[in-house]
Amino acid sequence: MSAIVEVASFVGFVAAGQTFVILVGGIDLSVPWVLNAAASCSRSSRSGHSGRAVPAVLLALGLGFAIGAVNGVCVAYLGGSSRP
Repeated sequence: MSAIVEVASFVGFVAAGQTFVILVGGIDLSVPWVLNAAASCSRSSRSGHSGRAVPAVLLALGLGFAIGAVNGVCVAYLGGSSRP
């Protein structure tokens, strides 16, 4: 039961952030892809060892930041659109 609550809390935070994006008139379809990429990166870098949790989380956050930075540059400087 606690594992389900833990996973649901991550999805809840992402859903809250996506709600704010939609409220200001934009839409970001990359959110589920980035979330899954970060989760896969974190899981594969841990290799089942709980002692590697901190580096795995830092790696996943770095991946999310890098993808977000690329998305931001594309929208801000290359004329990409965050609207459908």
